[in-house]
Amino acid sequence: MLISGFQPDDIVSDFEGRFQFLLIGRPERLNVCESQQVFKLAYPCPGSAVLGAVEMLSQLHSMGLPRRYGHEKAIVEEAKYLLIEKYGIDEPAAHRRMQQYAMRHGIKMTDYAQLLLQGGSNDD
Repeated sequence: MLISGFQPDDIVSDFEGRFQFLLIGRPERLNVCESQQVFKLAYPCPGSAVLGAVEMLSQLHSMGLPRRYGHEKAIVEEAKYLLIEKYGIDEPAAHRRMQQYAMRHGIKMTDYAQLLLQGGSNDD
């Protein structure tokens, strides 16, 4: 759904819990949205990133998985940017790398992010 002239936070509060939201826009516009209920994707982005985000939202919705908030989200984001800097990859690639490592080793992604930030794990 494309909506022009509305603030994302207002829309989310009206429909909270009934929809998954994907906000695609320029980084400076994405920063305006403060809601933790919105997945954000910076524009310009490849079509594959949009498709991947939509697939992920669909899977989250169907599985009802909890999302990370507050401190846990900040830890994961910080670890992602550590990988971005270290390997020169984009954010979706860093996320996949962390997700795959956590799945292979049977740990939560937040726990793996903490290990990365403490320098206690190489990300094989």
